[in-house]
Amino acid sequence: MRKLQEFIKNLAEEKNLSIFAVESVISHQFKFLKKCMQSDDLPDIYLKNLGRFKIKKKRLEWMIDELKKDKNNNIDKLKKAINVRK
Repeated sequence: MRKLQEFIKNLAEEKNLSIFAVESVISHQFKFLKKCMQSDDLPDIYLKNLGRFKIKKKRLEWMIDELKKDKNNNIDKLKKAINVRK
């Protein structure tokens, strides 16, 4: 956490921006990433200068197996996961 605060402070100074503005941009980017990763269609996400985030096939297969085992009637989630796999 301390390194992040140092990074934000240095970036704000370098770009002549307020610390609040830099924190806002960074937190928005990660909120967007979190929202996309939690969506049902599990899209590949590319963030410039940061990389590509996507679900691994083995992880998806594990999720499908877990949903099949679960007796809490997760049919909709299971169907969505299987569709993503295709």
